[in-house]
Amino acid sequence: MALRTLKEEVNELLDLGFSHQQVFDQLVLQHPDAKPRRIAGLLQHRPSLAAKERYRHPHRALLALVAGSVLMRLMTLYLGKPVDTEQPWRIIGLVPVATLFMAYALYRWDGRHIQWVTWMNLVGAVGALRILTGLVVEGNRLTLGEAGSVISLAIGALALYLHNVAFPKYIFHKDPLGGPGRHEFKERFQEPWTGR
Repeated sequence: MALRTLKEEVNELLDLGFSHQQVFDQLVLQHPDAKPRRIAGLLQHRPSLAAKERYRHPHRALLALVAGSVLMRLMTLYLGKPVDTEQPWRIIGLVPVATLFMAYALYRWDGRHIQWVTWMNLVGAVGALRILTGLVVEGNRLTLGEAGSVISLAIGALALYLHNVAFPKYIFHKDPLGGPGRHEFKERFQEPWTGR
């Protein structure tokens, strides 16, 4: 079973509104050659249709913060400097290709990339805590470079929130008699109309 085909089926079934447990059970029956752990791993990094609808505004805010971070980087490099019109392709080099791929993966709700963005921004924004204490305690002014660190901290915090609430968590239960185990998915968000 090709991994690409399996990913397409996972996305298709989740977009139809099936729960993660229903998709897992159906794909395990349809593809007995695929390992259940692989299917569970694919499902763990994809939100359900209900989660996409419920958390679409924080998701859009995360994308806007990433775009703002890119614009902040361009502004810090070109503010007050003449733009080199002979070689406009240099502007493309200022925005790392990894940032563009990451923004595309965030747009597609890829949980692995959201988790990666979370930790890289939170680790990289440790300096933002020093900046924030300087703003609050000493009354310093915020520069464009420091604003980028604060935006990075906001990106990390929002990505951590989305990863914790929109993506499912699964538990593997071993069979005490030695039979095959069972993967059980737990949705992390509560339905607003039921409170469950």
